[in-house]
Amino acid sequence: MPANTLRLPRGGSQASPATGGAHNEEACEWLIDNAAAYDRVIASIVASKSSIRISQLAFDADCIAYGSSGTQDVSVAGVVAAAARDRGVDVCILMNQTLLLDTVTPLRKWLASHSAETVRVRGVSRFPQLLHAKMIVVDDAEVFLVGSPFVNGYWDDSRHAPTDSRRPMRELGGRPLHDVSVRLTGSPVAEAIAIFDEWWKTANGPCELDEQAIKGSSALPATRKNAAVQLVSTRPGSAARRGRKDILAACLDGISRARSLIYIEHQYLSARPVVKALAEALEKHRGLEIVVVLNQNPDITAYRRWQNDRLSQSGLGDHPRVGVFSLWSATARAGRIESASQIFVHSKVMVVDDNWAMVGSANLDGVSLHSYGDDFAG
Repeated sequence: MPANTLRLPRGGSQASPATGGAHNEEACEWLIDNAAAYDRVIASIVASKSSIRISQLAFDADCIAYGSSGTQDVSVAGVVAAAARDRGVDVCILMNQTLLLDTVTPLRKWLASHSAETVRVRGVSRFPQLLHAKMIVVDDAEVFLVGSPFVNGYWDDSRHAPTDSRRPMRELGGRPLHDVSVRLTGSPVAEAIAIFDEWWKTANGPCELDEQAIKGSSALPATRKNAAVQLVSTRPGSAARRGRKDILAACLDGISRARSLIYIEHQYLSARPVVKALAEALEKHRGLEIVVVLNQNPDITAYRRWQNDRLSQSGLGDHPRVGVFSLWSATARAGRIESASQIFVHSKVMVVDDNWAMVGSANLDGVSLHSYGDDFAG
């Protein structure tokens, strides 16, 4: 399951909020919940001049970025098509085209029906793995690590209303959803381009498109290894290639740094190496506390049992310095609760001691980090 994650290592310089200006300035802009994330992505796509690279788990043609803060409702596919059709922007979209999930065929049909045939769409078929990375690179100048797919059921704003007609039942049962995305400028953009280019070249589709669709080298810049902001990725291997497990290594490195606090806000927590590292950190550092925000009812039924087993077997579930929480939303009227719903936690965030953090599209499970079969073992 290819995924990508932003790592903010300890000791690096603090990135300032991105407020425009020179594209080569290194900056980090946090986008909390998908109303804010989609608005920011749409603004960049509308202003794009040369190129857009998109990797996504899924991209539904009917996905709407619902207006917030006075903005209008906008079709995400519509603004992408307009960039290619009306301004000649070179658009490459990489998505799943597998037995389990074919997101390429319907999007290609929609683009053709809207005179946007110049948009290049390639599929990834690595059954049973899925492309899970959600990344948008605009004009080789900024990159978004987006938490959610471009699917209507994942849209929500900071109010997290228990019921909202803009969230259809077909995904997640219409539950409110919390997510975290990030926008980066500066040196991390080159890493994002290299990662995307590598995936693009090995995806399904005519190889003759490589030269015209891909610009630049796919080699990761060596000078970025000790940088304050890094992009790391997971990619399954093959008989000829070992693949990548950089996210797991970075995650374990972050946990090893903890002395006072580890904050985890994740869709799943079932990766055995991660749970083991957390338990060992608690044993080693008696002043360490861990706060975990998880889904009590994950979207995949088996994960609830797996998470509970990991927490119980590791001793984290009843440890006096570990708190495990879920998020709830409620609507009050006339002094009483009218409706309530558990908020689906879709974010993938880890923070250590206020000086190290990770955010991206990789879950803390075996599928995302290191082994497709590890979650199923036992």
